[in-house]
Amino acid sequence: MIKDTELIINALKNISVERTTAIKLRYVNEITPKVKIKNWNDWIDPNLHNFKFQPENSKLIRSLNRAEYKIDEFNFIFQYGQFNLNYPSTVIKNDFILDYECSTNNLENINDIKDKVIEMNNIIHMFYNNSIGKNLK
Repeated sequence: MIKDTELIINALKNISVERTTAIKLRYVNEITPKVKIKNWNDWIDPNLHNFKFQPENSKLIRSLNRAEYKIDEFNFIFQYGQFNLNYPSTVIKNDFILDYECSTNNLENINDIKDKVIEMNNIIHMFYNNSIGKNLK
């Protein structure tokens, strides 16, 4: 990832871009186990899914959550849940989405990009490690 970031920085310099004010890093992880999941706790942190309450004669068709944080100078958005590409169908694919987005508007010059990307990647990595269960570690 760092080499890719360096390539982008060099390309920007080659076209005379000396300044940028904002950057964003996003990872979308689709957890799609090959087996039918009866207990997501081994795959996803139990705090991220709460399918315990389900009224009689109902079927879950989508469950999405969004949390936004300010971490130092970074804006962080974490979206997670069962997206259900077939919505509003009641047939839910056996999957779970972990979507992490980190951004900053605090760049002084183009040479700051690499360090900011490393910091954003570290934030996302920390959230990811706290989001997954033992089957994904």
